[in-house]
Amino acid sequence: MGASQSRDFLIDFHVVTSPNLDAEPLAVEWCRCSVKEQTLELTMDDGKSPPKTLDVRHVHINQTDGYRYELRCKEELVAVLLSPSRSHLAAFLRVLDLASASKKWTLPPTTPQTALFGVAVAIAETHAAKPVHDLVVSNMTVAKVQAHLAKMQAMYKALTTCNSKEDVYTMLLELEAAYVADKETANFAHVVHKLHPRQYEQDQERATTASQLKKSLRDIFQSCPSCEKALPIAAMYAVHMQRQTVECPHCATPLSYEAFHVAQLIDMGKIHWCSAATASTDAIECVLKLPNNSTHYVSLKWFIDEVKRRGLAEGINLSAEDKTRWQDHIDASLGEVAGSFSLDLVHAMARQLSFLLKVCSHRDYWSQRQVAAAAMVRYHKFMHLMRTRPKTMLVPTVDIDLVWHAHQCFPKDYALFCHGLVRKLVDHDDTIKGGDLQAGYATTFATWAHVFDEPYSSFAPTQPREHSDETPWRLPSRDCRFVGVDEMLPIDDRGGVFVSVIGTPVFDGRVIPTDSKQAKVVQTMEMAPIARRCKIDWTEPPPPPAKSTTEPKKKRPVKPQYYEPLPYVSPTSPPTAVTRPPPTYIPMYTPPTVDSQLYVSTSIQGASDPYGTNTSFDYGFSSSNDSGGDSGGGGGDSGGGGDSGGGGDSGGGGCGGCCGGGCGGN
Repeated sequence: MGASQSRDFLIDFHVVTSPNLDAEPLAVEWCRCSVKEQTLELTMDDGKSPPKTLDVRHVHINQTDGYRYELRCKEELVAVLLSPSRSHLAAFLRVLDLASASKKWTLPPTTPQTALFGVAVAIAETHAAKPVHDLVVSNMTVAKVQAHLAKMQAMYKALTTCNSKEDVYTMLLELEAAYVADKETANFAHVVHKLHPRQYEQDQERATTASQLKKSLRDIFQSCPSCEKALPIAAMYAVHMQRQTVECPHCATPLSYEAFHVAQLIDMGKIHWCSAATASTDAIECVLKLPNNSTHYVSLKWFIDEVKRRGLAEGINLSAEDKTRWQDHIDASLGEVAGSFSLDLVHAMARQLSFLLKVCSHRDYWSQRQVAAAAMVRYHKFMHLMRTRPKTMLVPTVDIDLVWHAHQCFPKDYALFCHGLVRKLVDHDDTIKGGDLQAGYATTFATWAHVFDEPYSSFAPTQPREHSDETPWRLPSRDCRFVGVDEMLPIDDRGGVFVSVIGTPVFDGRVIPTDSKQAKVVQTMEMAPIARRCKIDWTEPPPPPAKSTTEPKKKRPVKPQYYEPLPYVSPTSPPTAVTRPPPTYIPMYTPPTVDSQLYVSTSIQGASDPYGTNTSFDYGFSSSNDSGGDSGGGGGDSGGGGDSGGGGDSGGGGCGGCCGGGCGGN
């Protein structure tokens, strides 16, 4: 990027408002510092104090203690600034020097990559200088995050071999089948299973002797349950992924998801009645088979009706005991979904592909140690909100969700962390719908700002505030923003593109590169939500009411109402699109070296760096990773962005079609 034509600079600092500078805690308020030409304007965020205008040629800043700085004009104390981020202060001082030298100062040129990494540096610096009290920290390390990213990249690379949604579906079926055959297989299906910690824990405790626990979804859906002939992959996809009813091309039997569910129940073995009527003799066996014709629609209702019919034929009326036994048998035999697990892993993997595309399409950025370290800081803060706001649905950003996924891939460590945090296993729900994600994000945005007194992201919530008298959403100023969030960046030969970075909401689908082969194939996959299986109604329908012998009352005639016709709208008139304002290019600036006694090195080492990363680093943009140690002890960062490793991982949702997901307390 060339030099900016703008001659202004906007940055935020906390300003001490306490008369007693030694008070604990200090009363502070956000202040927006604006430098234009040779004027510095200080605007308090409370909206009550009038702005202060100063001549930059008479402004001096002196460090007094830690990250506390006195801003003076002509030796008069104007404000006490708090800047735990040394790189933010260095950029501010550099601009003051430029403005003091000339009215026509310009900002120094920089690159998008430098500005992107500067966000991670500022987060690490702030956390080191101003840690959050009572923050529970896990044993996650940069190396673990990078290893998880490498698994995601392996799956992302495998998608290049797929040319259609059926190809992707076939790949996911094979991954699930391999995992069913060997639970130790470290593939994408296994990773995604771990991303649903409650169901993963439940499935680890389930018995493994029943036949249905060893049957893969591929084996369940690949043949017609009536004629047992092979089904085409398109029919499998329609029934399994889209919950459609299709005709078997061989026997014309209507096939639905529920039909395969019933077939799985029947396939478990013979059916026995054993109630008071048969207690003195052997239990009567009943062998059911799915109808092989197009006149029956197989469902759980058909199954129960058939059981009742067979029982009546044997002289057995289903007693209350029989009904209870049957309901328990069905509940124990059938989960909410078909297959070996308590969740449909093929559906779960397909949902995670959206998150995988968001992260792996910008892998060179996410594989950097500084980015992973900053994401870990924000993840632990997010989990702190989980602890302090257990009833609130919180929605993560992409960086937080990435570390969350990596942490869940270590089930024992994650369970210990959660139980120490909130005394229960925190689940990760990637089926939340888009509207709920938007509302949860708005809540998280406001809660984060209230608890930590810092912005959550530069993406303003689209949800209105609950009360009209509430202050507007507070966003960081331009030169301390989350660079790359809700803006296009010229990072390659494609021109301006959206990319996922620290602070990107998990539901922002614009960061998926639409021109990549993987995205074009994955985005054609249409999935219907998995319906919950209801309890069976064992009650007999009431008899029809007896015909009344009395004459019915005559209804009063209704007087017709006339309304003005609606205005005609031409069918050719294009609809009015409601979109966000077009993105604009915003200049990005490098925190430069300041040649003065006020300059403090941005290098953080030793005890002040709990995440084991040196924030003074090469701003170069490279896909390779350093092999240095991390906070988990010795050893290099395994999996630092390589394509090796089996399987991988991705999350609207999420987490509802865009991963990540959110979490709400009970």
